[in-house]
Amino acid sequence: MLILQADVTTDGALGDDAATRFTRLLPRGTLIKIPGASHAIHASRPREAVAHIDQFIAST
Repeated sequence: MLILQADVTTDGALGDDAATRFTRLLPRGTLIKIPGASHAIHASRPREAVAHIDQFIAST
């Protein structure tokens, strides 16, 4: 499972500790942090979000 983490300094809802914990709990969890992204990652950093999603899908 892919977790995209927004930047907590720009309205991201998931802090580093929680993101790391979620990733460890998920089978084959993958955490990607996107600096500068807001809670709406797809809107604030669409190209980066799509690139990471495409890369994740290609690797599974």
